[in-house]
Amino acid sequence: PARLHLDRLGLAYREGVPVLQDCCLSLAPGECVGIVGPSGSGKSSLLRLAAGIVLPTEGVLRIDGVDAVLLDRPAWREQIGWMDQHPPLLAASLAANLLVARSDAETAALWSALEFAGLKTWAEALPAQLDTVLGEGGRQLSGGQLRRLALARLVLRRPRLLLLDEPTASLDEAAEAFVIERLRHLCAP
Repeated sequence: PARLHLDRLGLAYREGVPVLQDCCLSLAPGECVGIVGPSGSGKSSLLRLAAGIVLPTEGVLRIDGVDAVLLDRPAWREQIGWMDQHPPLLAASLAANLLVARSDAETAALWSALEFAGLKTWAEALPAQLDTVLGEGGRQLSGGQLRRLALARLVLRRPRLLLLDEPTASLDEAAEAFVIERLRHLCAP
């Protein structure tokens, strides 16, 4: 797990219009923290900072003691598991949709990840199983299935840092409970 330290962090996408100001936070390896606030309060921007997608406009962000400005950001992003409220679905096979998380994963690992995410039985029933085309021009997934696909990707990735952006938004009660239980399992030491 990664160590993050934010010291008087600020972010502005446009000069003079701050999204975040004076953010201070220290996360030790293995810690689990929820960021709450109204829509537009900067929660997603804070996650984008932690992921190295954007850099702070003021203050310091350190990842494992290294200033984010000096960090190899593409290498850092490879160590992150990101679950968005709208997980992407590629117009490609189920296998390709899983391999975006870990391109060297073997077939057995793909099936294991699908089982973890509660999608194994569904995938086994697909016409071409892992080779079934999903997305545009292929099979579409429900919101709950997309979240489960995102869970499977997280398991394959084995991230040092897990960033979740409203992972249960728009899910029914049963699907939300399933996703939360699986996330707890992922976060367990």
